[in-house]
Parts: sequence; structure tokens; C-alpha cells
Amino acid sequence: MFADLADHSTFTPTYAVLDAVKIPNLSELLAVSDLEHRCLVKGAEYDELRDVSPWLVRLEADHALTRHLLTSGDAPWTYWDDAPGIFVRSGASFDAVWRHFRKFSKVRDADGRWMYFRFCDPDALHAYLGHIQTNPSKIMQWFRVDTTTIIDQIIGFDSFDDLAWSVTYAADPPDTIAIAGTPIFTPEDMARLTEYRRDSFDRITALALLDSYPKLALNKKEMRDVCRTIRTWVARFGVTGARDVRRLVNLSVYLGMRYDIDPTFGPGCEHVLRDEGLKPGQKVDRIVAMAKHWLSAASQREASYGTR
Repeated sequence: MFADLADHSTFTPTYAVLDAVKIPNLSELLAVSDLEHRCLVKGAEYDELRDVSPWLVRLEADHALTRHLLTSGDAPWTYWDDAPGIFVRSGASFDAVWRHFRKFSKVRDADGRWMYFRFCDPDALHAYLGHIQTNPSKIMQWFRVDTTTIIDQIIGFDSFDDLAWSVTYAADPPDTIAIAGTPIFTPEDMARLTEYRRDSFDRITALALLDSYPKLALNKKEMRDVCRTIRTWVARFGVTGARDVRRLVNLSVYLGMRYDIDPTFGPGCEHVLRDEGLKPGQKVDRIVAMAKHWLSAASQREASYGTR
């Protein structure tokens, strides 16, 4: 990322858009760093949102914070494994890059409703950029800073798959494409982000379960697939809340079975899930109670066989 630092004639500055949610006390950390930085929110929102907002910082190759951002490890001062934000190569000035990315922190949908977009989450941005890669106008919104400068490269890290990714717009900006203002997300864009959030839920849930059950003979991708299977199945019956789905996934892992195909426990679960007289949380409570009864009965049967 800093390989051409010594050649000042070709050096392209590197910036980071950091997620304050991922790095505790980020604003204080940047304040004492002496690196040029600024929050992407301002005005009345700044005091309320600065600790959960994206921050732009111009990195220096020999600075300690730069090394910490790019270092993998378990130490509290290493951030790379946490995917703390995105990294950007551009010859544009700090102010120009700040104005450019600020317009993505708050976007509108097709009905004109405003919403925050956490593009500093590298997984979210990677999913979105992949979705719009065949749309030159939308891609140009991200890579054209002004009439003379572009974003050369956007880099991120997929902490689940342990892979770095890079998106580069190599073509010259066409004069026919005007510099766009605030992006408008189409229904297709929103659907892709919804799909991303579901995938993110599966990943986070999988990692949490592997921490809870370290002896499971499943890797994180296999556990993610279990989470996706259960989440998709129970969604057919109106159970979509994060807490409810997590409880059912956790129960599935604990029992070592999949409700949708298990011949002994599955039919009873589906009967409960199909009960339109129950709210989603009540359905989950009923299934958990059934599981406790099922485990108790199995334990009693084993005890009975042991006394014969």
C-alpha cells in the first residue's frame, strides 16, 4: 500500500475511512495521532454520532497508527483482523476526499427517504460495489472525486474469509458522466443490501456459536451454512427477528440436528411454526419447551435402559 512512498513523483496518498464502532475511542485516538483527520458527520449530528460514525484520516507510512491498522494479531492495538474500515488511494486533496465520501454516509432510496449507509464496513461496501459493477454511472459516483481527480483504488478486508479485496477503476472518467450528488438507492440496491445484512447475521451468529461450542467439528463456513439454513427455513413461517432466529439456531446446534429434516423433532417444530395463532416469540418459546421435554424424555429412557 505504501510501496511507492520513496518516489515522491509517483506517490499516491493513502487514506482510511475508519469505523468508530470498530475502534473504541477512535476520536480520541486520532486527536493525539497528529494525522490529518475529520469525522464524516458534522453540525448537530456530530456530538451525538461521532462515536459510531466514519472518520477520514490521511495515513503516513511510518506512523504507529498506520502500522496498527495494517497489523494482524490478538493485541488490543492491532486492528486489521477487525476490518476497521476501508483504505483509499487517491491523488485528491484531503478536503476533496472528505467531501467525496461524506455524501455516501447518508443516502436516499427511490422514495426520497434518507438513511445512513455504513460504507466504512468493508463487507457492506464490497457487496454493494460488486452489485453495481456493471453500471458505469453508479461506479463513477464512487470513483470520480471532481473534474480532475479520481479514487484510484479502494481496499478492504473480509475478516470472515480472511481475504483482502481491492476495487480499481482503471478507465479514464468519461466526460459524458457528470459528477453526481447524493446517491439514490434503487429497490435492487436495497435488496442487495438486505441480502448482505442476512449474510452478515449468519457470519456473526456462526462465530458466536463456535466460541460457545469450541469442541464442535465444524469450521466457520460450515457453521455459517447451518445458520443460513435454519434462518431461511424459519423465515418461511414468519420468524425473522434476530433474537428469535439466534435462539433457534443455538438450539439446533445444541441438539445436533436440523429441524427441517430431523424425522423425530422436525415435524413437531413445523407444526408450531405453522400455528398462525402464535406470535414469533411465542413460537420460539414453544419450540424451546418442546426441546427441553424431548431431552428429558430421552434422558429418562437412557436411565431406564441402564437399570435393566
